[in-house]
Amino acid sequence: MLTATLLALLSSTPLEDGWSWHQTDFPVSADGRVTLTNEGWEPLSEGASLRRKSTDDATMWLKHALPSRLERDSALALSSVIGHFEVFVGDERIYQHPPKQGVDGKGMNGLRWHLVPLPEGAEGKDLLVRVRSTYALAGIQGVPQLTTRAEWFETLVLEDTPRFVIGSVLAVLALFLFVALRGDDRKLAAWFFVYALSAATYVIFYTRLKQVLLPFITPPVWLFLYTLSLAVLPAAYLFIVDTLFTTRSVWMARLRRFQLWSGVVVVVIAALLWLALELIDSPSAASPVGLIYFGVTSLHRVGLLVTATFAAAMLVRWSLGKGERADIERARILLVGIGLLFVAIFINVVSSTGLAGGPNWVPWGMVGLTLSMMTLAQRSWRESRERAISSEKALTIRAQEKEAMLRDLHDGIGTVTTNIRMLAELGQRDQKRATESLATIAELSSEGIAELRTFIQSLDENQVDWPLLSAELRRFGGQLIESQGMQFQLDAELSEGAPPPTGAVTLALLRIFREALTNVVKHSRAKEVRARLVVAAKALTLEVTDDGEGGGSAGGLDTGRGLRNMRARAEELGGQFTFARERGARVAVELPLVH
Repeated sequence: MLTATLLALLSSTPLEDGWSWHQTDFPVSADGRVTLTNEGWEPLSEGASLRRKSTDDATMWLKHALPSRLERDSALALSSVIGHFEVFVGDERIYQHPPKQGVDGKGMNGLRWHLVPLPEGAEGKDLLVRVRSTYALAGIQGVPQLTTRAEWFETLVLEDTPRFVIGSVLAVLALFLFVALRGDDRKLAAWFFVYALSAATYVIFYTRLKQVLLPFITPPVWLFLYTLSLAVLPAAYLFIVDTLFTTRSVWMARLRRFQLWSGVVVVVIAALLWLALELIDSPSAASPVGLIYFGVTSLHRVGLLVTATFAAAMLVRWSLGKGERADIERARILLVGIGLLFVAIFINVVSSTGLAGGPNWVPWGMVGLTLSMMTLAQRSWRESRERAISSEKALTIRAQEKEAMLRDLHDGIGTVTTNIRMLAELGQRDQKRATESLATIAELSSEGIAELRTFIQSLDENQVDWPLLSAELRRFGGQLIESQGMQFQLDAELSEGAPPPTGAVTLALLRIFREALTNVVKHSRAKEVRARLVVAAKALTLEVTDDGEGGGSAGGLDTGRGLRNMRARAEELGGQFTFARERGARVAVELPLVH
């Protein structure tokens, strides 16, 4: 609103009506003098375009009478001109533009503009523009303006500064993403760099201020950069979506490949047009390449519209819960950005029909889409860092657990094998004690085999889960207890949200369980033994109760060797161990579970 008010205060005069055109050429001398005739001029209807009217000749003349009064430093402002053109006041040429710099496209008012100073004494004379090109859309794009140099630059600043700033911010953001990110985020950062830089180029292309701030970039280069950005943007967007979302779609993959290869074709054609404009010193010779270029880019825009529609429909489907659970919120966030861009495009389409006016909102729509994508990327990077930190902690814990398990194995199996060796040597020296030694060796061997089996099971973390572990407890308990003439029962309550058992938890659980049952066999004289395993999301609880005379030595928890071992194993993993005698013995252990 403020911009529109300020522009209304400027005294630029649009030369929209009052034009005439002439099809055939007039002779122009070497010093820039034109010999005109008054015959053959045809008036243009009100609001008619100032483009080529006939294909019979490559030259078109346009004429408009200048007002009888002009301000000081008056100038003619042309948004862009397709073809080689010259400007005359009366019969004197005051401006000419070489063919290499004179090619534009339909509606591409982001290319070179021209500010032609009017000489003194131009009041009341005829203003003539000579355009030469075989291209069907040759002529003046937009409405010429009578203005002053100061007013023209004020107009540029007021109209284009917001868009130029947006484009510059996108370019800085692209460089920041390229430099700042490392590791697993590098692929995503690379695509964001390509996307943001292409978006910046697209936005800056549609400003006239770029010609003042970036005068070293010629119109053919801008045309190529614009086409490159238009070809790269959809492909980069689809690759980012593919990286950020876990849901995989065959159609999304096909759209990505289509945009990639159609973009390659468009860029190749744009490169050929660039070379033609830079190397060929004739608009007529470059015209065939230009026709191919505009045809291919038009087809590409149709494909882009189809791709955008299908991609948006796919995101809507995912947002309604048809994709992976983690992608529902991501799809909704991205749809907000896409919606903002579509609204901006719709407003611009309505404005182009003359039904409404106002600034170009597409750059702001691009910002909205970019922000939504950046929100998703920021969440993805945060989740990635959290996973990395969690993995590092888990690896540290696992390393500590492995070290403790190996130490425990050395103490357990090492002690058993040492005792076996000592008993064997004793039996060899004393034949009378050989039978007793062999019986003890057999018992120790069984204990060593059980110890080794327990350790091997704890190492196989990939194949051990809670149902399998509870089945092993049930098998071992039934085999040990029922062989002594007692009844055994194990109840298991396993939560689906519980993390899988680690090696250390598996080893501690098996050993505590075996130690508890061994105590029952040795000390309780029970008839029935019951066990209960409860696995929740954050902890597990194992209880072993019997109906005998109690477990452990007379000293209880602190003096019984088996009880001390069970307590030490539980506390080593940050858990708790309790023992009680109430109509038998009750052993309970609670261990935390690491996610």
